[in-house]
Parts: sequence; structure tokens; C-alpha cells
Amino acid sequence: MGMKTAVTTTSIVAFHAHTGRDTQRQSVARFAVQETKAGRFVWISKVSENAANLGHPELSQKSAASRAMKELKDLDGFMVDGLEYVLIHCNTSKPTGGKRIVQIWAAVLKSSQK
Repeated sequence: MGMKTAVTTTSIVAFHAHTGRDTQRQSVARFAVQETKAGRFVWISKVSENAANLGHPELSQKSAASRAMKELKDLDGFMVDGLEYVLIHCNTSKPTGGKRIVQIWAAVLKSSQK
């Protein structure tokens, strides 16, 4: 059998699911920064509506978009292009053209929050 390590299918799937989540979260982080720099805010349904553009069609499920946003909110900071950002809650309201009241967020430089 040589020096090969026995790896179960389950552990391989779990590894790929975890790395997929990391890249989903990073894509949502980058989207939040881009939107904020353009003077726009982000919310869960906006992330899910832009899932294909983010390269993660699975984020079109609101539960996946919600999880990615929650993970970003729970972090002490996240990196995009070498700069550290945090998500801050800006408002709870109905976005223009929206159907429901949502929590609205912006990605700001962590250093600006000190």
C-alpha cells in the first residue's frame, strides 16, 4: 500500500464543502466592499440575487447567502485586497423596489471603526 494515507470519502467531501464556504464568504466579502465603495448597501436577498455574478450559484439560496453574511458579521474583520474590513449594520428598512424590511449592511475599513 505504500505511503498513501487512507482518506474517507466523507472527509474529502467535508474538506471541499468547507473550502467552498470559505470562497463563498470571500466572494460575498468582496461584493460587500465593491457595493459599499459604489455608495450602495448589501443585504441577504441582494447577495442571493447576485449569486451567479459572484461565481457561486449556490448562494442564490437565501439560506446560503444568509449563512455567508452571518459568518462575515461574526468575524472580527475580513481581508479584501490586503485591507481589513468589517460589516456594520446601517439600517433596517425596505430597500428601493424591495418587498420586505431587511437589515442593511456596509463594509467599512476596520481602522475607521477605532
